[in-house]
Amino acid sequence: MRDQAVRDALRRQLFTAWSQSPAEPVPARDPLHAPMPTLDGGGVDPAYLRARIREDFLPMAQQCYEQFLVRSPGWRGRVPVEFVLLGDEHVGGVVDEARIVGPDGGVDGGADGGAPPRSLGDREFQTCLRESMMAMAFAPPPGRGSLRVRYPFRFEPDDAGPPDAR
Repeated sequence: MRDQAVRDALRRQLFTAWSQSPAEPVPARDPLHAPMPTLDGGGVDPAYLRARIREDFLPMAQQCYEQFLVRSPGWRGRVPVEFVLLGDEHVGGVVDEARIVGPDGGVDGGADGGAPPRSLGDREFQTCLRESMMAMAFAPPPGRGSLRVRYPFRFEPDDAGPPDAR
């Protein structure tokens, strides 16, 4: 879903579905229309989010990182990404916003509270990660609503393998 027009159309469909449809769930037509898996307490199952991120986001994030390494050879570090999912069982789920988050909760903060590491200061890397996350599709969050997720990624040069989603 890398096309902004497609994302915007899906977002409009979500808002229309929320305003016109009853609150009860509908039978799922496919996995992206079924509600997200939940735990007994009602919270979203983190294993579902991990699986979707590893399957779809990490390959794109790896490409972003490899492009960044050309500009900053040998860089390694942790980059938290915060994203908001919107969804409805009639329409599916979409990432509505994504941002890179510093340790103080602000954008571009340093990993150790000091000077920002080069990754968070590199606009191309940030944009690539954000746009890659915006391309993701998820099952809709439970309750016809939204879900805010903060997910840290560790990046290391190629000899250590792909980024680690922890």
